[in-house]
Amino acid sequence: DAITYYIITDEAQAMNALTTGEVDIVLTVSGNYIQQVKDTAGLVLSQAPESRLSYLGFNLSDPVLSDKKVRDAISMAIDRKQIADGVYANGDGAASYLPVPITSWGYDASLESLVPAYDPEGAKALLAEAGYENGVGFPETTYLYNTDDKHQAVAEALQSMWKNVLGVEVTLNNQDWNVFLETRSKGDYSICRNGWIADYNDPVSFLDMFMTDNGNNDAHYSNAEYDAIMTKVLSDSDAAGRMELMHQAEDLLVGEDQAIAPLYYYSQPYMVADDVHGMYYTPLGNFLFFHATKG
Repeated sequence: DAITYYIITDEAQAMNALTTGEVDIVLTVSGNYIQQVKDTAGLVLSQAPESRLSYLGFNLSDPVLSDKKVRDAISMAIDRKQIADGVYANGDGAASYLPVPITSWGYDASLESLVPAYDPEGAKALLAEAGYENGVGFPETTYLYNTDDKHQAVAEALQSMWKNVLGVEVTLNNQDWNVFLETRSKGDYSICRNGWIADYNDPVSFLDMFMTDNGNNDAHYSNAEYDAIMTKVLSDSDAAGRMELMHQAEDLLVGEDQAIAPLYYYSQPYMVADDVHGMYYTPLGNFLFFHATKG
């Protein structure tokens, strides 16, 4: 007949309340606590996939990063599975090569083959072709991210991969959220962390923001062909035609241009008592309790 919602800011206190039966659900759980309580009798761990993407933006006006070979090498040196499985020890994440998450309507896994996968030797060869064999002569490069423990762990993993695979030294720069947003919006970075969660379940929610004049285009990507495709998408009522056009846009964005480098898709880890039924978590980030029952 009712739901009581407690705001508990201390995760240890929240997990203790769950394991002692004081609460039935904890809506978000970090990796450390998942490992501790995931096998507790009477509790169920759920990993709900989200329509949410984490990706790298490149400063395309940078003299070095404007070279697609360099961007491809940087992307190919990233072991996305290691980040998804290792950095996110709780499984909160899945390796990503496409800008449209797997939960989105119209997702086409066949497009993944258009994007260079993890390939250390191929990455080294490309960087050498660009004039920086083994990283020699590669200029000072900074990775910008907002202050957060998980983002820092990802940043450190990327820094290590780029050093070990390419011989490239990358300096890490973290900023508080508001400062980070301003810096990123200005394009004052070499490589930066970025992310997006869909406003609605359609690929256009991820793709239209890379149009030249879109206010969310922090990657500062500009391609007249891409703009033309997306302009047609936004005015095309034919669902099949729209989808094919958006696949073309994806190919341009992360295939031909490698303007961004998708990293991983998010999931929402939560724990619930096994006698709670009918609760649903949407890929757009909402918990629904309309049909929830207990007992």
